[in-house]
Amino acid sequence: MGSACLGYKQSKRHLTMPNSKKSAYNQHIYRIDCISSESSNYYFISILGSGSFSNVLLCLHSPTNTYRAVKVIMKKKLKQGNYFEDGKLKEVTILSKLNHSKIVKLHSYLEDDFCFYLDTEYCQGKTLVGKMKNAQFEEKVASWILYQLLKAIEYLHRMMIVHRDIKLENVLIKNKETYEIKLADFGSSCYYSKNEILFGCYGTLSYTAPEVFLSGYNEKVDIWSCGVLVYFLLTKSSPYEAKDELSLKNQICTKPLQADSPLCSSFSLLLQDFLKKMLSLKPHERFTATEALKHPWVNLWRPKKNEFIRF
Repeated sequence: MGSACLGYKQSKRHLTMPNSKKSAYNQHIYRIDCISSESSNYYFISILGSGSFSNVLLCLHSPTNTYRAVKVIMKKKLKQGNYFEDGKLKEVTILSKLNHSKIVKLHSYLEDDFCFYLDTEYCQGKTLVGKMKNAQFEEKVASWILYQLLKAIEYLHRMMIVHRDIKLENVLIKNKETYEIKLADFGSSCYYSKNEILFGCYGTLSYTAPEVFLSGYNEKVDIWSCGVLVYFLLTKSSPYEAKDELSLKNQICTKPLQADSPLCSSFSLLLQDFLKKMLSLKPHERFTATEALKHPWVNLWRPKKNEFIRF
């Protein structure tokens, strides 16, 4: 999709933020004026989320009368590593290649001198972290969520893509009654080749695999992050906690998961075995996505047709 010219021109057809919110951010972020026919198709409704260099807006796409999640990325906050050598934004390039039922779809994108605007599929439910505030997940529900997430990761790894930022905040609930999920936010993702060693610390520290701090890494970092995510789902806490970043890194790098710890003792034996193989300190001993999908714990349960999940 081509460039759009965005500005401050007043029009009833633009994406704009309420005045009470404008002071916090550059208002360029929240406007898509009708100077171009493409950008005039979006009507701002609300803010879904905000980050250090991007914001996600709920918009109505008028040609299809459907809701869209428009991710607005500030160019001035991006680094060289966010772009390919040809100048294309990695997140846009990678998302545009993906077609999987468990991955958020990119419909199109716009850009101006200040921002990229990614028009993505809107998921009406909360993120997993949002749902956890009011819900206690049972193992069978967590296993269903992990099954779906691992299907997405298996697909990514077959496409030679590593996500590098698997966490509760990036797993969206598509259907809040059956807990169908979608993996989102590919801002840290990259392509890799077989036997390639990757470098650079991305994502959230508490989900980061030990090899990221010790040496290079490969796609197995996504598997580690999934293991941490399961633990979060069932305990509302991380398997690794410390008072400062240095201590946390040391724990992640040196302390394997203890199945007999107070929190883990309530887990089924199947789950304990699953987590040991997801959170192995040695990447070569860690599951691949395909191997993880074959584990009995991941296949504990599937919601039947018209069966709703209640908490």
